[in-house]
Amino acid sequence: MRQHTSASRSNGQSEINHELERRRRIFSEKPPRIDTMGGCYMPIPHAILDKILDLLVVQFGNRGVFVDAGSGDGRVIAAAFSHGFRRCVGIELDTKVFEMGRRRLLQFFDGRIPSGIRMVRDDFTHAESYGLDIRDINLIYHFINRRPLAELVRLMESDDFRSAKLVLVDFSGQEQFDGFEAVFRAIIDDGGRPHYATVYQRMG
Repeated sequence: MRQHTSASRSNGQSEINHELERRRRIFSEKPPRIDTMGGCYMPIPHAILDKILDLLVVQFGNRGVFVDAGSGDGRVIAAAFSHGFRRCVGIELDTKVFEMGRRRLLQFFDGRIPSGIRMVRDDFTHAESYGLDIRDINLIYHFINRRPLAELVRLMESDDFRSAKLVLVDFSGQEQFDGFEAVFRAIIDDGGRPHYATVYQRMG
């Protein structure tokens, strides 16, 4: 029995490693430089992203909807799906980055994006673009971009977003927002520049 359990764990770890290598190959660590309306597009390293998602699943579970506000090349949505989130929405305004994300998701999922994943080309501060019941959202992930972040926080002040938590990834972990409290914070370092992952929720 122990041998069977050990073999199962080994096979499971092998599948995880294979999936991670596929993601690293398709969602390159160094994609071409793209200047967008919000500044230069900077993807998050895979090692950092996986550690963040591991922590989020442990702390908050993977039920409900995971939204990537500013979804870039789709790597966060692909990783969230691999971490058990079965309803994922990626929202990206820049046309060039959005098309790159769709191509890479199609490549990663062998030509057919799962029905639980939606990519939307729109401004993530337009709640109507999400195409779902906002009350079903569990986590809204955002890699810091200050001007649209402020607009996103204002959007989340609506009662429709009361159950949603904001996951902010940045390089300081010092952001504060009126009416929101930080309920979780972690520092993730893979030997490069440390990233902070902070989860905020509405107070009261």
